[in-house]
Amino acid sequence: MMRCVVRRARGFTVIELMVTMTIIVVLMSMLIPAVGKVRGMSMATQCQSNIHQLMTAFLAFSVDHDNCLPGCINNDGPGYQTYQYDWLSQSGIAGAPQTGTIWPYINTYQVYRCPAMDTDLGSSADRTDFASNGHFDYGFFAIFAGSNLATVPKQSTLYDLSGKAIGRYPTPLICQEDGYQINGGNQEGDHCNVDQMTHIHNGGCFYATLDGSIAFVVEPDVQNSYANGCWQWSATGPSSHNQVFLGTGYSSWDQWKNY
Repeated sequence: MMRCVVRRARGFTVIELMVTMTIIVVLMSMLIPAVGKVRGMSMATQCQSNIHQLMTAFLAFSVDHDNCLPGCINNDGPGYQTYQYDWLSQSGIAGAPQTGTIWPYINTYQVYRCPAMDTDLGSSADRTDFASNGHFDYGFFAIFAGSNLATVPKQSTLYDLSGKAIGRYPTPLICQEDGYQINGGNQEGDHCNVDQMTHIHNGGCFYATLDGSIAFVVEPDVQNSYANGCWQWSATGPSSHNQVFLGTGYSSWDQWKNY
């Protein structure tokens, strides 16, 4: 009579399991940062595309309105034509961006939002998570509201916090604003005075230039403070005076012509 021998499958030893788990952990530690980097690059690319689309809309607006850029905050009421109203909203943040003069050229909410911005609306001014106000993440340099394109300087100077010139850059017109301000007390589409550009994309910010191209800059950063920002930028105005990109009189249409 033949005896039937049952062979039991050999399992993993404890040491083999530990080695396997160690290899998996090492591979995961290598993979997760790579995935995060790719995701960050993808969001940065989308942000560039958004800013480019907004600037394209601004330029299309100028074609329809005597070569002038759109208006900014408070460009409404007596003395203003409808086309001169705020590019972003006619009724505060609740009306942004669908009531702005640029909306007909865009018609897409996603273009106004950076995908890298947290949507936690519970944090009103949190630099740690770069919270968005949920409506828009970009601002228009208010000093150029209503300006004729022919008068906007092609180059501007950026200064560090001590007042020393860092270098010459293409003049910024539309940028992603720091979440600390755009979701804090400055929930409007103007970018002026103390407003700072974001530092969320590899430590810097993308912005739109006069010809519609996108530039990148690392603006000197002041953590958790309404300080500096546009005061660090200046250019030569139509009257050959060097003018800081402040916001005094930002409710005026085409104020740049006076500088």
